[in-house]
Amino acid sequence: MKKWLFFLSFSLCLMLAKSNAQPWMQAPYLQKSKQSADFYDIRNSFNAWWGNRPYVRGKGYKPFKRWEYVMTPKVYPTGQLPAPDKYRKEYLKFMENYSKSGIQTKAGGSWTPLGLTSWQLGYSGYNPGNGRLNAITVDVSDRNRIYVAAPSGGIWISNNGGLNWNTYYDEMPTLGTSAVAIHPNNHNTIFIGTGDRDAWDTKGTGLYKSTDGGLTWNTTGLSFAPDYMNVNKILINPINPNTMFAATSDGVYKSINGGNTWQLSYNQSEVKDLKYRPNDTSVLYGSGSYFIRSTDAGNNFTRNTTDLPNDTARLEFDVTIANPMYIYVVSSRPDNTFGAVYRSTDGGLSFTQRANSPNILGYAEDGSDGSGQAWYDLAIAVAPNNANEVFVGGINVWKSIDGGASFTVNTMWYTGSPYTYIHCDIHSLNFYGDSLYAGSDGGIFLTGDHGTSWSDLSAGLGISQFYRMGSSENAPDLIAAGAQDIGSNLYRNGNWWHVYGADGMEAIVDYQDSNVIFTSSQMGGIVKSEDGGVNFMDARPNDSISGGWVTPYVMDAIDHLTLFAGYKDVYKTTDGAYVWQNISTNLTGGSNLDALSVAASNNNYIYASSSNTLYYSANGGTTWDSIVPDGNQYINYIDVDPLNPLRVWLATSSWYGDKIFYSHDGAHSFTDISSNLTDLGVNCIAYQKNAHDALYVGTEVGIFYRDSTMALWVPFMTNLPNVPVRELEINYATNRIRAATYGRGIWEAPLNSYAAISEGALHDAVEVFPNPATDELTINISLKTLSSVSITIFDVTGRMVRNIEPGTVLTNRRTVDVHGLSQGSYFVRIKSGDDTVVRKINIIR
Repeated sequence: MKKWLFFLSFSLCLMLAKSNAQPWMQAPYLQKSKQSADFYDIRNSFNAWWGNRPYVRGKGYKPFKRWEYVMTPKVYPTGQLPAPDKYRKEYLKFMENYSKSGIQTKAGGSWTPLGLTSWQLGYSGYNPGNGRLNAITVDVSDRNRIYVAAPSGGIWISNNGGLNWNTYYDEMPTLGTSAVAIHPNNHNTIFIGTGDRDAWDTKGTGLYKSTDGGLTWNTTGLSFAPDYMNVNKILINPINPNTMFAATSDGVYKSINGGNTWQLSYNQSEVKDLKYRPNDTSVLYGSGSYFIRSTDAGNNFTRNTTDLPNDTARLEFDVTIANPMYIYVVSSRPDNTFGAVYRSTDGGLSFTQRANSPNILGYAEDGSDGSGQAWYDLAIAVAPNNANEVFVGGINVWKSIDGGASFTVNTMWYTGSPYTYIHCDIHSLNFYGDSLYAGSDGGIFLTGDHGTSWSDLSAGLGISQFYRMGSSENAPDLIAAGAQDIGSNLYRNGNWWHVYGADGMEAIVDYQDSNVIFTSSQMGGIVKSEDGGVNFMDARPNDSISGGWVTPYVMDAIDHLTLFAGYKDVYKTTDGAYVWQNISTNLTGGSNLDALSVAASNNNYIYASSSNTLYYSANGGTTWDSIVPDGNQYINYIDVDPLNPLRVWLATSSWYGDKIFYSHDGAHSFTDISSNLTDLGVNCIAYQKNAHDALYVGTEVGIFYRDSTMALWVPFMTNLPNVPVRELEINYATNRIRAATYGRGIWEAPLNSYAAISEGALHDAVEVFPNPATDELTINISLKTLSSVSITIFDVTGRMVRNIEPGTVLTNRRTVDVHGLSQGSYFVRIKSGDDTVVRKINIIR
């Protein structure tokens, strides 16, 4: 069987509107200023820059396509980029109107996480991990306390050196974070910076502060709405903690009152990092577009424009207490490959070049390739006890023991090499004593012996960015799912297996034979396994075909050997993806298809979309018609009534707002059923059969529900983090609905109709207190009769941490010992007979 083991994983996204590093964002390609350029200007400039070149890895093509995929529906048709807080504001407006409406209907049960939080390596996988991290901060007063910042998964905390992780951050306005700083005199006071520093996956809304170890968060004086910036680094003066700095995409801000108010002290370029000279708080250094330096405690900064290059994609630097006058800078070329490592021995007054080869920012273990993506992944760290020991992170980690004059590769981006595996794309390298921490697209890694060996500390981090998923009612506990950076993964009997590389996209589990699994990678790279995900073979219609970033394909509900796939045309196979034929000709005029659905009750009815146009066939693709339900709306997702092929629902979005459309006549006409559901960033929709036309809609800010008994949409997101939902899938075998989220993994909940049964009399009768709790938790059930009660406590990753066996109830009040649980958020599941209730609690220490 043919195995495709080394599809390259590019875990990149680019919010280009404020990028300064990309060549297509500059003249002569960009014909407007960056400030006035819209989405279409940027796309045209990229196409002009790329031209007709074939794809070359590590040059920016796939990062751009990822950004293009995310933004295209949201800016349609104006091209104007949405404000960073648009969807959050719309959510708050929705909830305000919802509360005023007087709706008493309770929608749905509680959502619980399924992961991915840890993984086992499958035979065909090569880039396993948990997901991307931007920053790692260790509490110097307690080295066991570690904070990590994820670009779309929030702030996570470990109190035991990375053995376990938890988060309180689920309900923040944005889960995108890039910086953590701990108050030097009080480790319960923490500052975090929002936004995605390296790829603009999420947009920053400012800097937040916690005074209770991360349990609750409050805004500070640094807020970016309605414009936005990313907070890339937070620096606190260790002698006078009221003096603080924030390195941002617009420069450096300074506060002298603990973050209450801020002044811009440098505004000439983006600053990625900021550090004090060791033992001297009057001197600061920064890097990003340039290397900058201040000798007056950060009131003013000057740029180095003489002996460091100024035409780079990015600069990064580090200092060392081993010699406070030493500064190391790693630079990149404009094409994002390795430029050089420079060293200053006079505190940044001058620099000399140490090495400019081989290409230590690429993929090859000897540095012989021409790849590099320094705009996205670049880091450097100098050992605190040896000023000549330097580590540089790009795609891999490289090490020097001669002050940067020469480097040897230290880690490798794929499993099975002679070198230690660390997931590619290094975003941070930080020494704490002899411990060097690396944050990458796969999680957090640690070496305590200066790179001789590395440990993966990521288990328990639920930060995966899933695009799509698939499951089967014949094997309801099996899920195949595709995620950014960490490829395709299988959830089987409570465990996750990494089974295929590249960026994972749509996945299917055969409903007749669960050993047959389809996964896919970016641009339509469909592969098939016939042995439960061990081996994979190419299953594309042909070797040269290419589709959209997330190429749609579906399995026929009548014949499991029949599949349909949407590229620029619709393709069909009747032998399990060995032979395909196109069943449309020039359907879209050359554009890729975005969505595809085939009626479960009659596979002659096929629906596909590209941009604002829906294409439909009632005769298996022999002939096609088209309709534009709304010229200003981009069609993101299509669902069809499994019992009636004429009933169709569309989830659409645009710069103007979002809509849900319904057709009762096979797409000949559509009705807008959006009602009170608008402008929430609609991504997907799922229809539930035999349940009063129940509909579930996944958005940028959660999930919403409506059925034919209701006039308005209602929230359906109890316990669900504030995270984009990319796909919803119903499994009738378990009466549950699952959500693939982009930043917090996969979650599941009872279907709304089933939740009304499973959370019956028990729902309003359960009281869990105190919340937050420290040592004991009391559960009170105000029902006169109960058969038996079981209590299970599990953390935010789905891992069970307490289990109280069912027993005869002598009293309706129970006390549960929780003193051994780490600080963080947990779920308590109470079950009595057929009734189940889930409550979310916080444990504090």
